[in-house]
Amino acid sequence: MRPVEEIEKEISAVDDRSDRRAADQVDPGDCFLSSWADGITRSKLQYELEIAKNGGLSEFPALFDLDGNRVPAKLINAKYGQCWALLDENWRFIGFVSRPRLEPVKDPANLSQWVYQPTKRSAANLRKKGFVEGVEMAPARAQIVGSGHGLSGSAWATIVRADRGCPAEIVEKNCGLDLSR
Repeated sequence: MRPVEEIEKEISAVDDRSDRRAADQVDPGDCFLSSWADGITRSKLQYELEIAKNGGLSEFPALFDLDGNRVPAKLINAKYGQCWALLDENWRFIGFVSRPRLEPVKDPANLSQWVYQPTKRSAANLRKKGFVEGVEMAPARAQIVGSGHGLSGSAWATIVRADRGCPAEIVEKNCGLDLSR
């Protein structure tokens, strides 16, 4: 993990380039792609700074059993959206559980903000299967990701897990998953 001061210095350099472009003091090599790349780079650096200030950790969704024990599972993209892939002690897929559908609701702490929470029905369905979704702090890294191809593609900065989607000690312990439900 890089030191906070180094990341802040790099953010300052990106901001300086943006300020020069805004004042029409551009280098011959500056073009719209440079501006676009600086924007994504700045976002990635902001995420790196956030992670560094949190000791290399960030908050991520996690799957727990009804007793509150972490289940060896990781989020994957499937045909109909994200779901939880259940894992054995060798990181092999042994089943899946649908992720609860989320709905926007007003944040009670700040009524001008929206937060997403599971619908009551989808949370109840997950409980019937013996699971609840919660959050955990996990090792993280900032990354630029994308989708599409060529000019129809897009890219953005995001925070991703740095532990293959599930803590290794949880997968090795395997929590004695009972998939007969």
